[in-house]
Amino acid sequence: TTAGTLSAVTDNGDGTYTATLTSAATVGSATVSFTIDGDDADATASVAFVAGAADVGTSTITASPTSITADGTSTSTITVTLLDANGNVVADVGDVVALSTTAGTLSGVTDNGDGTYTAELTSPTTVGSATVSFTIDDADADA
Repeated sequence: TTAGTLSAVTDNGDGTYTATLTSAATVGSATVSFTIDGDDADATASVAFVAGAADVGTSTITASPTSITADGTSTSTITVTLLDANGNVVADVGDVVALSTTAGTLSGVTDNGDGTYTAELTSPTTVGSATVSFTIDDADADA
């Protein structure tokens, strides 16, 4: 195998042999090949390692810029990046990301199709701070 971990081979006694491939913790793929009495066979099998479910504990939220004028028109781009428990980007799985803010107003959330979701935060007309948080499929994230 080129990735992951392969168990010992079991002879099933009927002309078949089995082994268990355990995935790597990162997104990628494995190509599995075999030998017969030391000679390489031409046949291979490929197994894709894909991201797991989005995890609110590892997913991230950022603002750019982090400071805007309190004029009611200045904006900051809020970006949520969905990650699984192993830190792999989770893309194109139909998750619903919702944002909320303690100050200013937020535009609708755009799914960028690459594991990131963005919205525009428009400043209020009073000086202060905004705490922006997100949910994934209605599960709260601490941001």
